[in-house]
Amino acid sequence: MNLNDFFQSSSELFASNAKKGLYTEKLSFKAGNEYLVRLLPYVKEGRAGYHKSIFHFYQYSWRSIKDGRWTYVLSPRTYGEACPITEYYFKVKNSGNEALFKDMDKRLSYKESWYYNVYVVNDPVNPENNGKVKILQAGRQLQNIIEEACSDDPKKKEKFVEEFDVEDMRKAIFDLSAEGINLNINAEPQGDFTSYKSSTFVRRKRDLGLSEADIDEILQQTHDLTAIERNMEVSELEKLFMTTFLGANPDAAPKVTPTPRTSVANMDPIPSFTREETKPETTSSPEPTEVELNELEAYLSGQTVNLD
Repeated sequence: MNLNDFFQSSSELFASNAKKGLYTEKLSFKAGNEYLVRLLPYVKEGRAGYHKSIFHFYQYSWRSIKDGRWTYVLSPRTYGEACPITEYYFKVKNSGNEALFKDMDKRLSYKESWYYNVYVVNDPVNPENNGKVKILQAGRQLQNIIEEACSDDPKKKEKFVEEFDVEDMRKAIFDLSAEGINLNINAEPQGDFTSYKSSTFVRRKRDLGLSEADIDEILQQTHDLTAIERNMEVSELEKLFMTTFLGANPDAAPKVTPTPRTSVANMDPIPSFTREETKPETTSSPEPTEVELNELEAYLSGQTVNLD
């Protein structure tokens, strides 16, 4: 390869290096503003891919003790599989070592989220997003609003039918035509956090002025939401957690892989995880005791948490 060939291809080289994945397509919300979006179905794979219109996932994050950077991982619970981090959390919680648990609870963060493709009708902070397909990461508050609109409860269905004059609310919130309904995302400041409880579906700007050709083109711009977060092998996840969170040598330390009989498909959200930053306490403690499956499930079944 001569230099002329190299420089001819250099633009593609730098373009590929500049790509940061689908994270750059995620909408960001600034407290004190309202955003108007229309949810989009994923139709690029036909009926077989409709389930990709929503991606429900669980995520752990922590600051690496090696370099101080935030580490984000997709929990295997996302796919109904046992998670070594979840099991380790409850081993420590039930070990009776309060200092060790307090340290872990402050350093380890947990989040349940839902991804949606959305057509941006109005972004007051970043107007360049208007008219584009972006990715909405919904927490529990926004998800509750969406789920209520899609409820099978006769009273709730009747309420939305009367309010929006639609036959099927589930269809309307994913419809780009003039029959569709917009989601107004209200980002309200609430102390150090942002609340989305006041968000709601609204009647305004139902007709987006889009032709059938426009709608088809927009739907072809939707993203495969399952491809945003990397799904690690359990062994790789375990090694990463041991080295960057526990500071252990994965080749020498005891494994934290869950036992085969542990099922987490129906686990409730894990409580009390925060992003508070503290220096780890130095403790000398015995190895956490093994948690019996029935105790773990009994504990989990009683948990409730606001993840927003």
